[in-house]
Amino acid sequence: MNNESFSIVAVLSAIDQGFTSGLDAAAAKAKSFSEGSKISMEDIGTGMTVAGAAVAAMGVKSLDSFGKFEASLNQAAVVAGGTAKDIGQLDDLANKMGADLPLSAQDCADAMIEMARNGASIGDIKKQFPAIAQAATAAGADIKATAGVVQEAMNIWGKSLDSPQQAAAILVQTANASNASVEDMQQALATIGGSAGQAGMSLQVTSEAIGLLTNKGFSAAQASMDLNHAILQMMAPSKVAKDAMTSLGISFTDAQGNMKKFPTILRELN
Repeated sequence: MNNESFSIVAVLSAIDQGFTSGLDAAAAKAKSFSEGSKISMEDIGTGMTVAGAAVAAMGVKSLDSFGKFEASLNQAAVVAGGTAKDIGQLDDLANKMGADLPLSAQDCADAMIEMARNGASIGDIKKQFPAIAQAATAAGADIKATAGVVQEAMNIWGKSLDSPQQAAAILVQTANASNASVEDMQQALATIGGSAGQAGMSLQVTSEAIGLLTNKGFSAAQASMDLNHAILQMMAPSKVAKDAMTSLGISFTDAQGNMKKFPTILRELN
């Protein structure tokens, strides 16, 4: 546990309460939808015995949808470096998430492609996707965008994060507490992630900083660009900046030459 200005445990604990209640509600809605669908299909079934042409039309549409779903799973498996046997496992996972949460199996398959394009392996997808699906549901976010940003966060901060669940929880907390949606964070982290990682800024701190600026009227894109510029300047200040810092008794590095924690820098500047 580090000494940042807030506790990861406290944040995640608070988020977990929201996750639990949110997912319970989502599950209830999914169940209600499922029961309603059964009733509707029974009613439709009676009419379908009369309308043979309609049956054929709907059957073709279903086959088209199934073909698209299988094609998406195949693409995800290939991009992630998997084999034919992996497609069945992704199929099971997509259908399970589609059954457990108010998500379609097709959307889940498309999100898996997004993860693979961002560098996820088959093992990463199987391990991380449930947390991503839950995060998308809790934040009311697009699952494809959520898959991309969580995978992006894991690529940058994976070694410092306990799990994909933690990354997803941090991003959902930011989305719920600021004007930066999960979708916004995808581009924002692409802009600032590399510099933030080099400067020793955690995903928690980076997301919090972007979120705070969006609450001050900045767009997430502008906030990430401005923060990225500030980080680069702190990592390699100009001579003029160094002289000004010396006169003010300010340093962005500790005795070992490492970048200080971002909240520490802000406190000292304040």
